[in-house]
Amino acid sequence: MPIPDLTPFGVLPTGCYDCTLAEIQARYTTNQHRQELWTSFQQFLHWINNQPRPANCLIDGGFTSDKAAPKDIDVVFDLSGCNDGDRNHWFIVFMSQRNQIYIDYRVDFWVYYPGAGNDLRAFFEYVKPEEALVRGMQPQDRKGLLRVVL
Repeated sequence: MPIPDLTPFGVLPTGCYDCTLAEIQARYTTNQHRQELWTSFQQFLHWINNQPRPANCLIDGGFTSDKAAPKDIDVVFDLSGCNDGDRNHWFIVFMSQRNQIYIDYRVDFWVYYPGAGNDLRAFFEYVKPEEALVRGMQPQDRKGLLRVVL
């Protein structure tokens, strides 16, 4: 299924959409700023090459909206299918390197795994109240996510 068109509010429709990195690039690198963000994200993916691979990642935030100049790319590694060692690895990376990842790659990096407390997959469907107001959305409205197999 292709990435759906944005809603009239400029966000993905509610849901989780499987896609490829090439599809995301084709859809969302529409100007120089977005191309630079994508290049940084590609560098982030290169950085993780020698580390355990999560089953997939979720991509969200302003990058998947109609914002001309999003500040970053929100990424959640879904560690559901990972063994304990790999989950621990990514939890340590999250705790110790999250800020540096943001500085180096402009990636707002998170991890999700069952039993971790908060389900970040659901959290990233949430629209900040100030953004909902600007977009003409209702407080209970949600937005969609993109899921990529790594």
